[in-house]
Amino acid sequence: MYTYRTSMAVHLFLYIFLLAGVSFSQDKTGAQFLNIGIGARACAMGEAYSGLSDDPSAIFWNPAGLTEIGSTELLGAQNFWLLDMNSQFLGITWPSTAGYFGASVSYSSSGDIPKYENFQRIGTYSAYDAVAALAYAENFQNLFSFGLVVKGIYQKIEEEDAEGIALDIGMQRTQGENMKLALVIQNLGPGIRFIEQKDPLPLNIKTGIAYNYRMFIITCDINIPRNDDIGFNTGSEAVIKKHLAFRAGYNSDQSYTAGFGLILRKLRFDYAFIPLPDIDNSHRFTFRYLFE
Repeated sequence: MYTYRTSMAVHLFLYIFLLAGVSFSQDKTGAQFLNIGIGARACAMGEAYSGLSDDPSAIFWNPAGLTEIGSTELLGAQNFWLLDMNSQFLGITWPSTAGYFGASVSYSSSGDIPKYENFQRIGTYSAYDAVAALAYAENFQNLFSFGLVVKGIYQKIEEEDAEGIALDIGMQRTQGENMKLALVIQNLGPGIRFIEQKDPLPLNIKTGIAYNYRMFIITCDINIPRNDDIGFNTGSEAVIKKHLAFRAGYNSDQSYTAGFGLILRKLRFDYAFIPLPDIDNSHRFTFRYLFE
């Protein structure tokens, strides 16, 4: 029974991986907000998180990581992004005898955008995006974990709106006692249409590794996006006396990153600082609660 399930999971992933490769023939993409990282811990580590994902933000980074969460957990994230832009995320995960489940909602807004007519400012308008996600993961014979996320997407710019659906698929494998390997396909779907223009989703193939040695964790991710150059991310974390974590990273799409975390028995607080040269700085906060 388990051998059959394991074989089916591997074949399904390989089939979707090949399908994702075929989809790379398109260049211009829409729904770029789907690329905004979730969770201060992950962002402080340069967004190199696919191999480490072990909290509810795994719904975004790698759904296979849900199998690393042994109890019900709630995570809320606030991202003060560029200029007046900001985003929020609320996710919950829970293990069961039928597998590992997760659900989340996220929302991002642009703030007020000046509106012009004949070179004269006539007011402002706004834009916002929302995503609702359901996730499932399973561990197969302790060989590897497999996860799946289904996302409903909604966008609105002034009076125009658009809807879409996307799929994320992830795998995670433990190699030895201290290493994890990951492979993720993000934003696989039919695209999203505004008025008469339909753009493909920002499909991304990600591979990653996480290595844990005593109080240190080192992570690396390689991203292969549909509409951009290959990106390299790396991060590190050091935990002091099990209660204080310091983090740093590098994201080739943005810059160096840094942050810290406070670890209590049931509560976690994380902060990340991401400087974006010549644009603005991003501050990200996350609260995580463990129902034990």
